[in-house]
Amino acid sequence: MPLIIFVSGALFGSFLCLASERYCPRRSFFASWRSLCHPPSHCLTCHHRLRWYDLFPLVSFALLKGRCRYCRQLLPLNLLLAESGYGSACLLLYWVQPDPITLIAVLWFSSLLFLLATIDMRLLLLPDELVFALLWSGLLLGEYFPLNDIRARIEGVCLGFLTLFLLNALYRLWRKTEGIGQGDMKLLAGIGAWCGWQLLPSVVVIAAVLALSVLCCQRKILVTLQENIPLPFGCYLSVAGWICFILNNLISYPLAL
Repeated sequence: MPLIIFVSGALFGSFLCLASERYCPRRSFFASWRSLCHPPSHCLTCHHRLRWYDLFPLVSFALLKGRCRYCRQLLPLNLLLAESGYGSACLLLYWVQPDPITLIAVLWFSSLLFLLATIDMRLLLLPDELVFALLWSGLLLGEYFPLNDIRARIEGVCLGFLTLFLLNALYRLWRKTEGIGQGDMKLLAGIGAWCGWQLLPSVVVIAAVLALSVLCCQRKILVTLQENIPLPFGCYLSVAGWICFILNNLISYPLAL
């Protein structure tokens, strides 16, 4: 059973990577869904159509030694990491929460955050349809996670948006420019709909630490701050929100400050 869960998670992770890669803000919602089927999966370098046996996550990567079957170009490593990471996450969630309904709700939450994080990394954009799907599903499905009642989740929506809205207002007074996008504000509101207001300080702190750590590793922290280079903060919010939700609702390790 664990092997089936891991393989299924890796397959779904591959699908989410495709959805993220083919998302285009200029397309309508339904056109974006149609783009998942057409054009068929192909090599990004030689554009050769991939066969069905080239689409198995991890296995095809290992058999092809990380290269395209046709042009021998190196395959993107981030696809391998995403597939293995999502499969491992599904396996972890199955171990800590075997109840099928609750597990489906958590996988829905995880999938939306995965899409938002990867799209924000690529386009510096958080699509409204995904953010609002996260928000409303959090209010509706939160009943399966008893640590936060409906009042706490509604307050989480309001506090999540207002926190970043006020921080952006202060930054605008200081630097005379926008510092936080409205997509980040709506995303934190959506995370608040799942986590409740109590976890939002932890989410923001963890997201800020992750962002600063990445900038320090890239040695770009001073350049980013001085030149006001856009930062995909929604990606770090998504990761922090997932960590806090899982630890508090499934592993019972409280993080609320």
